[in-house]
This record gives sequence, structure tokens and C-alpha cells, in this order.
Amino acid sequence: MTKEEAFLFFPHAEDDDIGDLYEQRVFEYKQFFLSSPPFRKVFLAKEKKMKQMHAAYSFFSGQHVLEQTKSIDASYSISDSILETFNYYQQNLNLLKNKISQSTTVPELCSVIHELLQLRSSYYQNWTIEENFIEKEIAISKEIDPMELLVAIQEFNKLGGFTFDDLNSKRNISPILLINEAKRLSLCRKLENNG
Repeated sequence: MTKEEAFLFFPHAEDDDIGDLYEQRVFEYKQFFLSSPPFRKVFLAKEKKMKQMHAAYSFFSGQHVLEQTKSIDASYSISDSILETFNYYQQNLNLLKNKISQSTTVPELCSVIHELLQLRSSYYQNWTIEENFIEKEIAISKEIDPMELLVAIQEFNKLGGFTFDDLNSKRNISPILLINEAKRLSLCRKLENNG
């Protein structure tokens, strides 16, 4: 990397404390990852920019933080039970958000982001709904409030629906919010698989 390239990815004034500037930019990336829906394509594009910024910072500071080659456990076990899957996902999502908050370097953050994307991919797998059952278009970027979704799942359980198969086979008792979430996550999975 040349000095000119490094300056493109890590612009700063001569009198800036680049260590403080690096921390500030890592914080901004963390805020993005904590507040945005975890779409693979968007997160990987942001990760690429983050790595370029990190390489440029290393160039200017002379401190080369080694990339962490920590292997990620991809074995998230998702149940056929909607409630168990939801609870498992929310619990692991909260753990990963805490890891994002605690990350101090780009390599640490990248490792957690990949783990988050793997969790999300596992979560998508069971959420399917027959296309002809959906009457309206769903915005995939608009996530449903987890508490509202939990209430819909509990309502479905009270009516005798417990599994993802029940969501399709018991259409007449499936809460519309739950159906819309199944449609949204089905579309997310298709988007992820196609791009």
C-alpha cells in the first residue's frame, strides 16, 4: 500500500492522533453493525471498507495488528419449534451484540460479524411460507419488534401451532404477524442465497 492509497482509506490531518481516530472509526462501524439489519451483502461490503481502513491505519501507525484466524463455530442448532428457535436466536444475537460492543479492533469486529451472519443464516432456514398464501408485499429491511413477534408466537402456541410446519398447515389460525415474518425471512434467505 502506498502512502496515497493509505490516505484514501484513512484520511486524517497531520496533527490528528491517529490512535484516537482509529478508535472513533471502529466505534462508528460498531454502531452501524448494531443498528442495521444483518444482510450479508451489506455487511460484507462494510467489512471490506473496514479492512481497508485498518490496513491504512497500520501503514500510518506502524502497528500491525494481526488478523485473527479464530475459527468460528458454525453449528448453530435451530429447532423445528418456532418458540425455541426464536428464543435461541435472540439469546445468541444478544451475546454477539455484546461481543460487537466489546470489540476494539477491526480484526476482532470482523470475526464477530462473520459469526453473526452465520447465526442469521441458520435462523432463516426454517422460516418458510407458501408463496400463494401471502397477499401483500413485505419489506425485508423492516424487522419486526422481537416482543411483538414473541407475543404472536405465544398466541399461535395457544391455538395449537408450535412448529414451522404448523405455520403452513394451520393457516387459518396463524397470526398474520407471524406469517409476515415467515415471508420476510424467506425472502431474506432467497436474497442471501442468490447474492
